[in-house]
Amino acid sequence: MASRLVQLFSLRRFDFAPLTAGTTMEIELVRCLRVLDWVEATLEVRVHAVSMTSGGSIHVRLTPTSLTPEDPSVGFRAASPTFSASITSSTTAPALVVATVGSAIGGYLRLSVLGTRGSGAGSYQADLSAVLVGKR
Repeated sequence: MASRLVQLFSLRRFDFAPLTAGTTMEIELVRCLRVLDWVEATLEVRVHAVSMTSGGSIHVRLTPTSLTPEDPSVGFRAASPTFSASITSSTTAPALVVATVGSAIGGYLRLSVLGTRGSGAGSYQADLSAVLVGKR
């Protein structure tokens, strides 16, 4: 079985401090990543630094998606992500957060980062980088 390593994003700060308590914000990083011939994949998120109050979380998510030439401006996607690597206030850096999926990958994936603000005040950010390891 051949493997492929895809750099999803290099070291980057995700700062969700402007969010108010109990709200979320999703940042789309890749609209459509081709994984047509993959049979298994592992999402590896490296946590270089993290600072957040209790109750908050940051999720690096890969969601099955599909584009069509009939309606190219619309990204059809599954209701929930296939992969979700979660970083919380209890995560200490450095850390490696891993999520693996077997046969339910699909043909294309959408990469996003979802931040959910907890009830506490203060900083709410993480310095992350991520790769996707695929097997075909």
